[in-house]
Amino acid sequence: MVLVVICGSVVKIPPTAARITIPQQVSHSKQDSEVDSLERVEYLYQEISRLYNAGRYGEAIPLAEEALAIDLTIYGQHHPYTAYSLIKLARLYEAIEDLDNAESFYQQALSI
Repeated sequence: MVLVVICGSVVKIPPTAARITIPQQVSHSKQDSEVDSLERVEYLYQEISRLYNAGRYGEAIPLAEEALAIDLTIYGQHHPYTAYSLIKLARLYEAIEDLDNAESFYQQALSI
């Protein structure tokens, strides 16, 4: 397992987990779309971290929601990267003291 610290939380990610897996039979347009989406997610994670560190939690929440939506589309509901996005979102809600939403996202991440 690889331990990653996300906004103060430690998340375990299997070392074999690849950030992108593209089957050979997938069309180039779908491959290009997935690559674009993954690049968008990486950009969103950087912005979320920047905003979090600046104490601008409310501004980071829509970005975290977008990253989660992309991860759900690409990886599905039961993937470690989806859990990663859920934890980022939970930490943001925790930071604004919306503990009901924070707990809900933490629980979803733990169920993966």
